[in-house]
Amino acid sequence: MKSTRELLGFDDKWLIIIGIPFVSLIISSVLYADALENNSPYFIRKCYPHSLLYTTGFWLIFRAIILLVRRQQFIARSIPGRILAEVILVVLAFFLLKPLFFRLVNFISPIDQEMYHPNEIIEIFSSLLFSFFIMAIYEIVYVYRQLEKSNLEKEQLGRAQLENQLEGLKSQIQPHFLFNSLNTLAGLIPMNQARAIKYVQKLSQVFRYVLEINDEPLISLEKELHFLQSYIHLIKERFGENIIIDLDIDESHHDQMIVPLSLQLLFENAIKHNVLTRTQPLRIKIYINEKGKLTVENNLQPKPQQGTHTQIGLKNIQRRYAFFVEENIDIIKSLDSFIVSIPLISNRGITAS
Repeated sequence: MKSTRELLGFDDKWLIIIGIPFVSLIISSVLYADALENNSPYFIRKCYPHSLLYTTGFWLIFRAIILLVRRQQFIARSIPGRILAEVILVVLAFFLLKPLFFRLVNFISPIDQEMYHPNEIIEIFSSLLFSFFIMAIYEIVYVYRQLEKSNLEKEQLGRAQLENQLEGLKSQIQPHFLFNSLNTLAGLIPMNQARAIKYVQKLSQVFRYVLEINDEPLISLEKELHFLQSYIHLIKERFGENIIIDLDIDESHHDQMIVPLSLQLLFENAIKHNVLTRTQPLRIKIYINEKGKLTVENNLQPKPQQGTHTQIGLKNIQRRYAFFVEENIDIIKSLDSFIVSIPLISNRGITAS
């Protein structure tokens, strides 16, 4: 749950400390102008405290209404909808609580109503005017902070997207990948030219996909799986029976979105850090788990490692997903398996369930 500061966009402590006495002074000066002009001591002892109690109570109630509305995500996303909801609730709260406040405040700080009784229309108008003024302050600061946050996230997303593209490209064009691809192709040409041609076609599809997603922060699962089929073809030609891949994704999930190259990076991670032999084949399974997350699971048979494995690819995926959903990526490592589950995102940016 978001904190009060996150929902307001700032720490409003000083706004409350300074704003309530200041607004109270203005309202009391308007409503009790006669007392201010003719009986200053009475204004200071009675009228101003009276207004201060009113302002404090309604300010805190209106602040609570603003927080309540902003906690409702389906309303808070729309600026007009959020403002309309806040205005309606504030007006309702004002008219419903005004009689109660009148009795309570007059009990605490009574005023001679016969001598100093403000015009009711002026009282309501000025009270609502300052209520909307207070709301406007909160809304302007909130929108400004959200705009700042949005611009920062766009900048971070652009950087993360570029890093992800570079990571994907590096995994494809680094010398050992090209060497292995050409070596596989060289072995296929004399043995089976049809397979060699298909291998070249799949290799070109892999490169084309990596280049085509240049400006795509999200991609449909269907497109990512189509790309993955080409990538799997290359992997199978290279490793043969040393790798077993089980792809089990129902078509009903194909229109949902994921971060581009997520699956390829997870495959790279599994292949890079595990032993692949005929007697110890690497088994990779792709499926939708019980939480509705896209899951890549492989048996764990780690290679002897030199140094510390930084898991750059996994961190990159986690960072990019944080821009679209609050739900975390699940990483589960046991003695015999390694499982990564990533959220599926609807085309409206809502985590799929």
